[in-house]
Amino acid sequence: LARQHGVASTQQLLDAGLSMRQLQRLQHDGGLELVLRGAYRTPSAPVTELSQCAAVCSARPDVAIAGPTAGRLWGFRRLPPDQRIHVLAPPASNPAIARWVVPYRTAARHAHDVIERDDGIRITSRARTSYDLARWLGPDDLLSVIEQAAHDGRLVDDDFLDVVADWLSPRRPWARAFLQAVDRRLPGGPAESHPEVRVADAL
Repeated sequence: LARQHGVASTQQLLDAGLSMRQLQRLQHDGGLELVLRGAYRTPSAPVTELSQCAAVCSARPDVAIAGPTAGRLWGFRRLPPDQRIHVLAPPASNPAIARWVVPYRTAARHAHDVIERDDGIRITSRARTSYDLARWLGPDDLLSVIEQAAHDGRLVDDDFLDVVADWLSPRRPWARAFLQAVDRRLPGGPAESHPEVRVADAL
């Protein structure tokens, strides 16, 4: 619970020696609270974005935090004002019945697109996150995010192109927008701020 922001999956608690009857009793007595089906939290820990991400990841081993949520966890700038938890999920899956979880069901995902953190949160890589954000951001903000991902993660153009290479399709117009943003990058080191991106782009 301490490592995972105050949450644990039902299976983790069963593996620790508790029975379903004991879990139900703890929930009834207020010792545990059900976050969503398959994950509990201790009332002594605050509800935060990190705890919600940990709950979804612990309860659903086949999902990964993605989109604007992953962007916030990476500390990206220029993000849309959306506080819900966005996840990548397998096709035809039902990752969570919760209004604060937004699933994007797709088979377009490589194993190296996802990183598992020490706190149990699975998150899309910086490059994959910037690609997914092409669905939400305009051209200038997307370029700024790509520059930040390149700077913070020491990425080069090939890292970004590798993410999108297998998923080019007319049904994914944001893939072309992402390629156009990568193509706008100037030679040299990545820009360190949004104003720097704007000046470099103007030059």
